[in-house]
Amino acid sequence: MKPYPLEKQMKTLDKEEKNLLDSIENDEWISDYETSEQFESRKTELMKAARNTLNIHNDLKEIEIIIHLPQNVFQKIRTSAEKSGIHYQNWIINTLQKMAEIA
Repeated sequence: MKPYPLEKQMKTLDKEEKNLLDSIENDEWISDYETSEQFESRKTELMKAARNTLNIHNDLKEIEIIIHLPQNVFQKIRTSAEKSGIHYQNWIINTLQKMAEIA
């Protein structure tokens, strides 16, 4: 799916987003870095970390499984996931990974 054109995205900004954009455009932000060398060093460090993260995820092979659950069990899972603030599928994956680490 193609992203909306930038002009259309700008029209949909809420008040907080517009204030943030204005503050950036008015140079109200102060850099954490005193020199461009510090910035470039940190940028290189973060890019390396991102690459390593992607490589780790690329090495992981996923297997799809199908499970059948009683509806009341599924509802309990969804409720727990909602309390955790994550999607129920992610909650199931996290729980299974924790169980696998214990085993």
